[in-house]
Amino acid sequence: VSDDFDEPVANANIGLFRMQYNRNGKQLFQAGSVKSDDRGAFRIFEVPKGRYLLQATAMLLNETPGKPGAARYLSTVYYPGTIDWRQATWFELAPGTEQMGMDIRMRPVPTVKVRGVFKSVSGQTVAGYLRLQPVEGYGGISMGSITTSSREDGLFEFGAVVPGRYLLMADQGGGTTRMSAKMAVVVGAGDVENLVLISQLAAHVEGSVGREKGSAKANDSVAIGLQANDNGMRGGGGGARLRGDGTFVMENVVQDSYELMIYGLEPDAYVKSMRAGAVDLLEKDLVVGSDAIKIAVEIAASGGRIEGDVSGPGGAPIGGAQVVLIPASGRNLLLLSKQVLAGEDGRFQMRGIAPGSYEMYSWGQIENGRWWDSEYLGTLKNLARIVRVEAGATANMKLAIIE
Repeated sequence: VSDDFDEPVANANIGLFRMQYNRNGKQLFQAGSVKSDDRGAFRIFEVPKGRYLLQATAMLLNETPGKPGAARYLSTVYYPGTIDWRQATWFELAPGTEQMGMDIRMRPVPTVKVRGVFKSVSGQTVAGYLRLQPVEGYGGISMGSITTSSREDGLFEFGAVVPGRYLLMADQGGGTTRMSAKMAVVVGAGDVENLVLISQLAAHVEGSVGREKGSAKANDSVAIGLQANDNGMRGGGGGARLRGDGTFVMENVVQDSYELMIYGLEPDAYVKSMRAGAVDLLEKDLVVGSDAIKIAVEIAASGGRIEGDVSGPGGAPIGGAQVVLIPASGRNLLLLSKQVLAGEDGRFQMRGIAPGSYEMYSWGQIENGRWWDSEYLGTLKNLARIVRVEAGATANMKLAIIE
């Protein structure tokens, strides 16, 4: 690792990153790290096979020979020398191989300050915990979040922020008085001043889970969860187990947009309907505001099944193939999608599938969750197998792996 004057950079943080995929899209996560020595050299051992980016981060003095200065700049660079991870060079690592010559030249990136005030919806200043979460761009996914706290007068400041797109979020309080806030912030070349972050009271969500007439009684493992539809600081929005009468309550749910999840159903059971008033939660997200929400869920016992096999180019069965089922209409993806691995003989089975039309894909090897990347999946639409699933029926499918 060297700087823009070709001098070695000691004690630089060297990070190895892989792409992680989920319902909200794709993001980088760190798979390994090490620090450079006094010669700027580094070596990362025991790296699992996969596709990676290499990143270097260090604090450098902004000094030009003959023109000393005291300003400090935070430098984050991806191999071979870009500050934008989307322009970096990916490389593949296989078992027993070494990737040599991964030299990185760092360059200074100026940082700025982000300042503002944290207030309640009534206009009172709030002392609380704040977080600036990168969304994308140089310094974005890679740099991680920055935290601070607002003072009693509500004023807050983030220092050493690199340009990029962020979510500014806050959590304050607890018990029955939890408050939260979120706003988008774009950071450019200059300081960001006079932001006003407004907190909202958390909401009360309750509901009931019923069974289609004639179906089995709910088991004790059934639980309800909320999955936020952004990459914010909270992740999930909360959860609850069913009470003995089939009802559930979730307190202090942060105002946001969620997908409602049902866990712990019997293998052949599926969610037949799920509504919040007039909103069909199998088709639309649950939008939590300040008002209390009541949800009604109906479970049916006899979902559809899909059985089949996965073969390769020569027709030979592909053991361990990844098989993925995704709703064709873009319905609640987390709840309705299915993923299984084929057995050694290439055979697979999926159970508890809600009636409807689906797309099926199979891969011999694929990064876990990459099927959530809509951009990638869009390039494979002509390779998808369409299947219609009926309640209580079994569909048989023969799949070919996607190379």
